[in-house]
Amino acid sequence: LTGRTAPARWDIRLPDLASRLTAAQVVRIEEPDDILLSAVLMKQFQDLQLAPSPAAMEMILRHGTRSFAAVRRITAAIDAEALARGAEIRRGLVRAVLDNLAAEDQ
Repeated sequence: LTGRTAPARWDIRLPDLASRLTAAQVVRIEEPDDILLSAVLMKQFQDLQLAPSPAAMEMILRHGTRSFAAVRRITAAIDAEALARGAEIRRGLVRAVLDNLAAEDQ
């Protein structure tokens, strides 16, 4: 089971279920670290048959949102922009995409 809060805070009306869930071990899932995020980024780019420059990867790791859903969104947007421009994936293209995504989120 996953949730935004621990089971002890859930409004469970069945006493047996409530006691079992509150006795369960709770593990907090943190944001991915740079190593994991880098591996997921590379996998997403490989799936799209793209080869970003090292500087582009660093830009995403430093300035992109740190979630798996964001990685999918960022790589898809970079793919679309690179195709539209007919350009390689370099730092400038990534900066433009990240800026556009940030503007969309506001």
